[in-house]
Amino acid sequence: MWDLKRLICVFADSIFGSLGFPHFATYCASKFAVHGFSQALRRELVNTHIGVTYIAPRSIKTDMNDANTVAMWAKSGNAMDSADKVARIIVQALEKERQEVFIGQPQSFFAWLNGVLPKVVNYGLKKQTALAAPFAKKS
Repeated sequence: MWDLKRLICVFADSIFGSLGFPHFATYCASKFAVHGFSQALRRELVNTHIGVTYIAPRSIKTDMNDANTVAMWAKSGNAMDSADKVARIIVQALEKERQEVFIGQPQSFFAWLNGVLPKVVNYGLKKQTALAAPFAKKS
């Protein structure tokens, strides 16, 4: 019989829940909502035996990515992580009862910086905006 002392609710989302990326406005908006929901729920459940873990990976190599998106990431130098790597990180986060985990550099750093100095991130993403524009037009 299991002894359930603590339950963990996991939200597997995206780094775009903290970092608005050019040409992904609607996708980012939905991810920001999941991030905000997980924070609010965690705070509501603070005095219970239920924890909330929010996972925010950068791009993951899966069949869900169309060829256009994969080409855009390659041209802009954005790395993609394997699903196995992300799964291992999620398991570690659950074992350590982490509240939030951001996966991948430099994207995780920019997500943090966006919360502190969004104007700097705006400047930093100018090149990414220009690189992404032709791919966005193909979608």
